Amino acid sequence: MSNDITEQETSGATGTPLTTKSKVLETGASMVQDLSPVKSICAHLNAFHIYADEPHRCVEANHYCAHISE
Repeated sequence: MSNDITEQETSGATGTPLTTKSKVLETGASMVQDLSPVKSICAHLNAFHIYADEPHRCVEANHYCAHISE
């Protein structure tokens, strides 16, 4: 078990830990940005839609779903 500060800050993820600048920018952004639309997402669907007249072609689509009423 390592007590390396880099490992602790990144929770075992590869790469270097966030710089102080990045931490300050993220803190500032969190104070002015409203993430309630993102937090209300309850489902994500990734799909490939096939063109009806060209079945060899497709387009990828990401659908994000949220409840807007009961």
